[in-house]
Amino acid sequence: MNYLNNYNSYLAYVKSLCRVKLSRKSPNYIYYETHHIIPKCMGGTEDKSNLVLLTAREHYLAHYLLTKIYKNFKVLNAFLGMNFKVGLDSMCSRRYAYFIEQLRLKRSERSLKYYSDPKNRELASGYWTEEKRRKAGESSKAFYSIFKNRQAQAAIWTLEKRKALSSAWTPEMRLKQASKVSGFNRRFVRCMETGISYPSLSVASRSTGVSLSGLSQCVNKHRITAGGFHWSFEDCL
Repeated sequence: MNYLNNYNSYLAYVKSLCRVKLSRKSPNYIYYETHHIIPKCMGGTEDKSNLVLLTAREHYLAHYLLTKIYKNFKVLNAFLGMNFKVGLDSMCSRRYAYFIEQLRLKRSERSLKYYSDPKNRELASGYWTEEKRRKAGESSKAFYSIFKNRQAQAAIWTLEKRKALSSAWTPEMRLKQASKVSGFNRRFVRCMETGISYPSLSVASRSTGVSLSGLSQCVNKHRITAGGFHWSFEDCL
């Protein structure tokens, strides 16, 4: 199919209609968009001979034809921008697939052309000094080491181990733990179903695996249960 011939013949027909933009209040108002017959990225000007008024649908199809004719990066990018205005769901799958493939191809070609110049390669390589590479490597290693440690701890502390630890806490051990922190008014928390008391909300959270915020909301009567259990301060029983 001769896309260029179809494009030029249709725009010549539209231009012969001598369309004009009317006021929105006019009874004969039709929404038009100004289109550059020769795209600006291809050397098109703002002259009236290079401008034509198109409806929104005609404008969309005109830019689609331009992607078929020129396959230029900026032409493809302009067509993508039109689709972002109304959402990509409005584009049919075959047209979208074709457009994305062409856009990626042109991006790759532009990147290869840029880095084929020794000056550009030297400029890009000069950004990553040895000091920047070292800092980036250290931050990456630190991030993944923390992530792996958290995964390992989560795997070790199974629900059975948490329950076993909870049952091993005697009242004497809880009092000893509570006395380690001075200057802080601790309140014992009791699980109503098990009858086990904990010296603080944080200890109860660590021992049972129930979130601290959930325990706090439960003992302050903002929610009924936390972790499937009822909780209360011992001095409120």
